[in-house]
Amino acid sequence: MKKIILSMFFVACGLLLFAQNDNSYKVTSTGSYPAYNVPNNIRMNFQNNYPGAMNVTWEPMSIGWRATYNTNNRLMHVYYNPAGINYVVALPVIHNQIPEDVITKMISQYGNSFYDITMMKSAGNKDVYQVRLAEDGNIRSVWINGDGSEASDVFVQK
Repeated sequence: MKKIILSMFFVACGLLLFAQNDNSYKVTSTGSYPAYNVPNNIRMNFQNNYPGAMNVTWEPMSIGWRATYNTNNRLMHVYYNPAGINYVVALPVIHNQIPEDVITKMISQYGNSFYDITMMKSAGNKDVYQVRLAEDGNIRSVWINGDGSEASDVFVQK
């Protein structure tokens, strides 16, 4: 009788663990990698160190994992090696005084590829922003107006 009660207890505990709903994490696929499950030791380490992180995106890297979330209008990238040791990179790199609404537009427009931003004056004396994007290990630059549209002829006086 004790074995039956004990086995029912373990089954009930197992069902309760599987019934937990955790909508704050999603795993994305990159390139030829299928979506993976984050190892428990890494995920628990992340949850203990960053309890307020919401809408976390996990991505497998060549060695380890990257967790990305947005806090205070900055993209936080937490990199983990297979042993669970981590380091944090906060992006974008901001080279001079950039209005927060421009940074918000660039984050919503370019997402996790948004690397850095620099405000400059165009030939017409208007504020333009050089935005560098890190995509698949390559850096490319785009010129953006304050409203988020792509700037053309930045260095040409009209």
